[in-house]
Amino acid sequence: MLKIKIFVFIFFICSNFFAQDIQYARKVIDSLCSKSFNGRAYVFDGDKLAAQYIESELKKKNIKNFGNTFFQPFTVSANTFPKNVIVKVDGKELIAGTEFVPFPQTAKCTGKFNIEYLDKQIINDKYLFRKFLNSKHSKNVVAIDTVGISDKELRKLIEYSTNFNLFNAKAILSIDSGHLRIGISSSQAWFPSLRISSEAISNNSKILEIKLLPKFVKDYQTQNIIGYIEGESDSVIVFSAHYDHLGAIGNQAYFYGANDNASGVSMLLDLARHYSQQKPKYTIVFMFFSAEEIGLLGSKYYTENPLFPLSKIKFLFNLDMVGTGDEGICLVNGKVFEKEANLLIEINKEKELLPDVSQRGKASNSDHHFFFENAVRCFFIYARGGIGEYHNVFDKPETLPLTEYEDFFRLLTNFIERYE
Repeated sequence: MLKIKIFVFIFFICSNFFAQDIQYARKVIDSLCSKSFNGRAYVFDGDKLAAQYIESELKKKNIKNFGNTFFQPFTVSANTFPKNVIVKVDGKELIAGTEFVPFPQTAKCTGKFNIEYLDKQIINDKYLFRKFLNSKHSKNVVAIDTVGISDKELRKLIEYSTNFNLFNAKAILSIDSGHLRIGISSSQAWFPSLRISSEAISNNSKILEIKLLPKFVKDYQTQNIIGYIEGESDSVIVFSAHYDHLGAIGNQAYFYGANDNASGVSMLLDLARHYSQQKPKYTIVFMFFSAEEIGLLGSKYYTENPLFPLSKIKFLFNLDMVGTGDEGICLVNGKVFEKEANLLIEINKEKELLPDVSQRGKASNSDHHFFFENAVRCFFIYARGGIGEYHNVFDKPETLPLTEYEDFFRLLTNFIERYE
């Protein structure tokens, strides 16, 4: 009977501990995705507000910093949308975020214009397409219907024609289906461009009315956030995640970035909370990068200006989009660093944690890249399965399941204990 009581007590304590983990993660994600943080980019100082929040969480946990500050400042340039964007098709005003989004590099545009519709029949006929290209469109808007075009070469041609406005049109409208994605650009083009939902425009649409006033911000100061916990060894394990996202369109649309990448930030802060309560085997450094969405600029800057020798890093885990996990996780570089991959797979099997730990080769698609280029052993880990919202207004906290959050947390902490 005593053994049963002890088992029940231990089970209760462990269950409560991991329940607190997911509650804390929810709190962090909700905070980072609030409208007051303006999409964590370079409009309305969203990045700075997010950085201050992360700093405050690190201070609560008594995390140490390098050089009396958690911040590592650097500059970026970005095309931003501080003002509301007005788009009307034949007098009907469209909804920002769901019925239209600006292309990230778009220029300014105000006025009413005739719409010329470039449909699939013209696009699929090289002669007709070339004829359309050679026609005059300088006073009109060209609307390009890309829905259902699967041919890779054709899509490349359309993308090239759109990105460089080979039509010499007043503006470009790219018609797409599904949830509209947006990006962020470090430059501004010479012409305006929008992505429009196929449900908001047709080949019978005649007039576009637009008021689009992006602001190009040059040499904007943003910041990485770096903190650490001393371990029993001075060898360093790094956990990294980017905290920036895609900002907002005035006060019309907010890009919350719950999975991308408030989920990764929450995991780092949760790990900081965990290791602040028990001294880790290795020194643990937490790196929160800005400007990932512009081209991995924060992590690039860090590797060029490290706060301690990169050679001291025993291993780096970069966590990006880890809020699902219905199908497990994927290790980018898993086929490169097989020792670490095999240990994760072994622990996962022993503890019966995640549905799967899959491996792939190297890729330059997240903040691990410049560390890898500097001979640092590293993984970029993302969760697989579940919701697929990405770079749109639907990547929000209330739909982020955190399906395997607790088991992923256990996998990482078990790895640190057993890694040699």
